[in-house]
Amino acid sequence: MKKLSLRQQAQERISQDLYPAFLKLKEFLQEIYLDRARQEPGIHSIAGGNEYYSTALQFYTSTKLTSQEIHNLGSSEVERLHRELMKVASTSALEKNMTLEELLTKMRDSEDFYFSSREDVLEACIKMKDGNCVAQRNSRSEVGIFSEFPERY
Repeated sequence: MKKLSLRQQAQERISQDLYPAFLKLKEFLQEIYLDRARQEPGIHSIAGGNEYYSTALQFYTSTKLTSQEIHNLGSSEVERLHRELMKVASTSALEKNMTLEELLTKMRDSEDFYFSSREDVLEACIKMKDGNCVAQRNSRSEVGIFSEFPERY
């Protein structure tokens, strides 16, 4: 029996298994699924859909905000964070006249903005006493970020 190369084995599996499966899926979508699908996207297009969506929003966000209010809040937070990033950039060693896009690209691509070890992350958190990441020593580990733990820990 002739031994097939890995490429030949892959081509065989694709032609014998994958391609027929995709053809079967295409047939199902065209002949069964699309005829039975709703014409309008979203839950709002079915009876009681708006009420269902409002209830789901309240459940998952623990608020009584509308979807528009949640969207507006998210948009304003993105804008606030962008302003904060630009403020930090203007007071740091970064180039002063960078656009937000240039700043984000530099932060993503430069190794200067990444921690090199777990210890570096914890050390930075400990130094940020007035920030959101306040590390403390505790009995559960040598250095931890959280002051409270679930019961199972």
